[in-house]
Amino acid sequence: MKYTETELKKRKGIMEHEKQKVKPRNAGIYELPENIHISSAKKTKEMFSNQMLSGIPELDLGINARIKNIISIENAKAHLLAEQQNKKKRQ
Repeated sequence: MKYTETELKKRKGIMEHEKQKVKPRNAGIYELPENIHISSAKKTKEMFSNQMLSGIPELDLGINARIKNIISIENAKAHLLAEQQNKKKRQ
């Protein structure tokens, strides 16, 4: 019951000043100095570029371009399969 009351107070913005946390003497051991903190700017740049790429709409090139792409893909598959079969025959 006490947990729910404290969580409700936190959500409402009412903080209890009764239980102020006191840092132990060796708490400074586990804190990083300001010059060592890793910035997350690189991560945000990567995320931004991924969001930009995923937000680019696909351009419809028409049925002729699709057919040409399908034919070139099928030719490439046939070529790769032929190479693999030749390698197996040589061994």
